[in-house]
Amino acid sequence: MYDFCLPDDNEEELASEYYKNRIKNVVFCYEVFDKNDLRYFKLNNILYHKKLNIFYCALINNENFKKSLEIANELFYSDKYYNDLLFIIGRDLNYNDKILSKYFLNGLFDPIKYDKKYYFGGINYVNIKRIKENNLSILFSMKKLINDIEKFYTTKKFLEFAQKKYLNILIGSFAENKDEVPNRYQIYSFYKVLGIYYSLNYLNKIFEEQIIRIRLAKRKDYFTKGFYIISYPYQDCREY
Repeated sequence: MYDFCLPDDNEEELASEYYKNRIKNVVFCYEVFDKNDLRYFKLNNILYHKKLNIFYCALINNENFKKSLEIANELFYSDKYYNDLLFIIGRDLNYNDKILSKYFLNGLFDPIKYDKKYYFGGINYVNIKRIKENNLSILFSMKKLINDIEKFYTTKKFLEFAQKKYLNILIGSFAENKDEVPNRYQIYSFYKVLGIYYSLNYLNKIFEEQIIRIRLAKRKDYFTKGFYIISYPYQDCREY
């Protein structure tokens, strides 16, 4: 089981609380406004916890889609940064459309907007097709949904539709302090309240596959989709 959180210089406190609550996979998310914020993903800022699997996620928040994609490209491919996931925060339909034309990201964070004219503002059928083709996913914050009832019902309707199309969905509590850290049963209840019928194993599979996408992209010997080098010729021979 996994959960996403939003630390603010309280990573160790959050990690300890997740350990108490028996959540083994914890994703620390950081908002990235420009390239100065890439410092979060430098090796000296990475927290190690011997009892948890800690992952790092960038939430790119820039109004200029070109700048957002530049940052995404850097985080997706560069082995200088120790991020496991990256999402771009969704905006209007035009912005989301430009972002989803690329594959060097994990997807959009919170792209569904309430719209009187269109049922799901911020996304359309072309976007959905691209999400599937590029093996992207959509990430939602349970905290945001709880605090906005109109957004909650719009997103719930979208999730029903998304599951029929077998879209990749990820949900997180986005806890900011230890009092907001959920236990396993609360996470189960998130899925139930939102009407998610994907099995827990399937959701975990989506989570793992998204991490693998970036890890393979950061490898220098990964050079084509679906293929990467397992071993090099003569690597065990002393003369080579």
